Amino acid sequence: MFIQRARKQDSFTGRLFRSFLSLILMFMGLTGITISLISMYVLRSNTIRDNQLLLTQFGNSVNTVFTYVDNMTSHFIANQKIRDFLAYYEKKDIEVMSDVSTQFQNFMISIDSIHSILIYYPQKDMVYMANTGFLPTQDFYDRDFLENLNLVDISSLWNTPRTIRDTSGRSATLFSIIKPLKYSGSALEAVLIVNLDASLFTEVFNSISTNKQAYLAMNHQGILAAWSQNGLPYIQAGNDIFNALPDTGSRELTLGQDRLLISCIDSQDTGWKFYSLVHTDILYQEIYTLLLFSAGSLMIGFLTAVFFSRMITRRLNAPLAAIARQLSGKAPAERSSRPEGDVLKHIERGITRLQTENETIQQSLEKSQPILRNNFLVSLLGGIITDTDEIDRNLSYFGISLPTDVPVCAILVRINEYDTLSGEKYQPKQLHSFSTYLANLLETVFPNTKDCLICSSFENEIAVICTLEDKKTAHDMGRKIEELFEAEKKHIESIAIGSVEVSLYKIHASCANARRALALGLWSDGLLISYEDILLHSSESAKYPYDLEADLISALKNRNPQEADQCLKNMLHFILPQTKNDKISRTYLLAQLYGALIKYARESGLTGGFAEEPSHYAELLSLSGEGILLWFHGLMENILAQIAYRKANSEQLLSGRIKKYLEKNYQKDISIPELSEIFLYSPTHLSRIFHSETGSSIKQYLTKIRMEKACELLGDYSLKISEVGELTGYPRVHGFLKQFKNFTGQTPSEYREYLSAKKTGQKPGEPDS
Repeated sequence: MFIQRARKQDSFTGRLFRSFLSLILMFMGLTGITISLISMYVLRSNTIRDNQLLLTQFGNSVNTVFTYVDNMTSHFIANQKIRDFLAYYEKKDIEVMSDVSTQFQNFMISIDSIHSILIYYPQKDMVYMANTGFLPTQDFYDRDFLENLNLVDISSLWNTPRTIRDTSGRSATLFSIIKPLKYSGSALEAVLIVNLDASLFTEVFNSISTNKQAYLAMNHQGILAAWSQNGLPYIQAGNDIFNALPDTGSRELTLGQDRLLISCIDSQDTGWKFYSLVHTDILYQEIYTLLLFSAGSLMIGFLTAVFFSRMITRRLNAPLAAIARQLSGKAPAERSSRPEGDVLKHIERGITRLQTENETIQQSLEKSQPILRNNFLVSLLGGIITDTDEIDRNLSYFGISLPTDVPVCAILVRINEYDTLSGEKYQPKQLHSFSTYLANLLETVFPNTKDCLICSSFENEIAVICTLEDKKTAHDMGRKIEELFEAEKKHIESIAIGSVEVSLYKIHASCANARRALALGLWSDGLLISYEDILLHSSESAKYPYDLEADLISALKNRNPQEADQCLKNMLHFILPQTKNDKISRTYLLAQLYGALIKYARESGLTGGFAEEPSHYAELLSLSGEGILLWFHGLMENILAQIAYRKANSEQLLSGRIKKYLEKNYQKDISIPELSEIFLYSPTHLSRIFHSETGSSIKQYLTKIRMEKACELLGDYSLKISEVGELTGYPRVHGFLKQFKNFTGQTPSEYREYLSAKKTGQKPGEPDS
């Protein structure tokens, strides 16, 4: 009787425990589901925000390119020479044709994504292609596009993207800016077409896309123009995506078996739309796990409660069961146990992982901000961005507080590319380290962005934008920077002060004048070069004989000492009499001559003994008349002797054999691994030996050979510029134009103009009489 009452009491205790444990597990399940749903919402919101921010930054960069291209096409349309280009061509007006070709070449060099520039003459059934010339329409590789062009109503800025195969056999996807160039009465006589390569989008998309995300770009008509590599599966669904989300925003969409979170940014300037696509299965993968786990906990709560309550009941009933088994003579049963899972810790770990991923995305966006900011400043200094509204938007976007309505000037700090001790040229990584160090040093002196901005405009150049308020002058700022770099003087080649402009919107003019000061290279006792000083000392009374300098360098290259001596005498007979009573002008002109000889020595591979130091100038300027002639004569003899010695011994050097091979095969596609197989050295060891023996890299020497040959071929006017590029190892004309401009400072058309002027006796840069 006692045992039966005890078991009834135990049954009530078991029911109490079962109810309590069921409530606990139900609460855990509901809590897990709530946390999972909140996490899904937060993750979705953060992903949409980050994607739209990334697309906005990308859209701003693309809009900058599009705006610049649109502005340039409007400039071309306003140019009378371009509108009447066919008439000049029929008259064979070489000067106008060269000028138009130069404008197109500079435009193509400034924007890498420009594939080609065309002027289509529908009435003549002809097309002019920059860097190629005039062609009949039926011979043009993109004639289907021209023949189907709607000439009655050219109202759309962007046409439908198309895939073509150009003259080099390369496949490219193009979209075009089409604008009417000239009307003859009511009929359209000429159309200006600028073709842009869709790789402008594709390369950027591939650089930022991940396994989780894909990117698409469509024009205002919803026609797909570009996509990232992992966006290929969604090309056929482009219309569905456009119809579902035609404007800026985000939504989830089912495409086939995929459920996607789609974000869109609509560019108001161009009408282009940029999409990011994220698989929700991948996005919510970990949260789905938490959700299923929580739902499972809720569903099996009662069963688990029963299991644990029975186990506890057995533990409470153990003494009574032992007595009952003792009375009945049965053996005791074995106990069993089961480990319990920690649900809350699993949920906490999942949330921590999501927070870590969000922080990683935020850090990536923050890291890209300085690069985009520097690119904007470089575009502002280079004159690529000139629209005041666009400048104001970018200043606000990057948080730049520089005032726009006060006088400004640009100061350029050029880093020395050569080691002052060994004379060897620094590697790009070394130049980048110097540039970063000097920029950081400048920021410590000018921490306030209201006074000045600092950016790296080129590999060996730092640009400083200074505001001139509170009686500050450009020379004051220049001297302050010069004093700052006094301890780092060996790393600085020169500091150039540009012209003072009325507002920040004109800063590109100041930067251009600072570069003119650097190019002219006026000698001074310190590092500072001023554009105003250049204007002062480059007067009509002290002209520099550039034509005689060209003859002197030509004689040195031909290893003709007698002719070089005569050219040197001619130059000094030109310089010394006209600067007899003008010491400043004489200093300027002799420094120009000395710099030309030093430049030739370095281009010839001489790396030591010719450092441009003030002591050399002081020695030169202390002489007069015959002493100056003897000084320059000794310098030339030294240069020619070193060149002759290197040439006599180069046959036995590895570098000599490499040079011979490059000079014979420069028109081929040559690589370092290919040379390593020919000369049986590893690529690294081969490059190191060549640099130690010549002072330059293999690539630099090959470029020098190609550019010298290109200069020679440009004298043959029967060759097109694209043909000159192919004959010197550049199958793509854009690469040839860019390399030639970097090497000579001129476009091929400008160089041809220089050759024509030289033949007619006209000085380079001198206007026609």
